[in-house]
Amino acid sequence: MENIKFPFRESPDTACITCSHIIENDSPILYAAHDDDGWWQFLCGAEKHKQEHARLVSLNTILGLDSSISEIADMECEHSAIRSSLNDDWNRE
Repeated sequence: MENIKFPFRESPDTACITCSHIIENDSPILYAAHDDDGWWQFLCGAEKHKQEHARLVSLNTILGLDSSISEIADMECEHSAIRSSLNDDWNRE
């Protein structure tokens, strides 16, 4: 990834929130949100997450897990994107 331009406005080491299902169980990222305070969230799409499922990782880590995240890197704050499976396109909301 050294020769590829990082797609986010934020730096690669920017902290973001994800869930243990993605980090520890290899679940796909099916929901992404760029919160009004600038935080990014990347979740597995499960209906409910408990606080103990939260993990703090870098944007670069998320991009390394799923390069299709680059397709929504330009998403403005207060917007989200969802998809049904890893093979589906992102639908911005």
